[in-house]
Amino acid sequence: MLLLQLSSLCLPMDARVKEKVRQLTVSGVRRLAEVRRHVHSYVVDDLFAGRAAPLLTDARYWPSSQTLLNTMRRSSTATQSAISTYCLFSDTRYC
Repeated sequence: MLLLQLSSLCLPMDARVKEKVRQLTVSGVRRLAEVRRHVHSYVVDDLFAGRAAPLLTDARYWPSSQTLLNTMRRSSTATQSAISTYCLFSDTRYC
């Protein structure tokens, strides 16, 4: 049982959870606690509605703080790059 729990720590974050974190970051959520709360609600209420939620040791659905922070940083950086590219190639004065 312990080996099963340890092996689930090495799995990458579920793509749907990762996309939810990206959506939250782009929409302006910056605090880790708030992202964690939204992810918990998403996993329990949307992904596993009517079924038992996965174990808390399953890193695919319950990512570590560092994994969440890394995903948030990547999402924020990608958004800033997209805005910079838009401003570089547009003729607007507001960038």
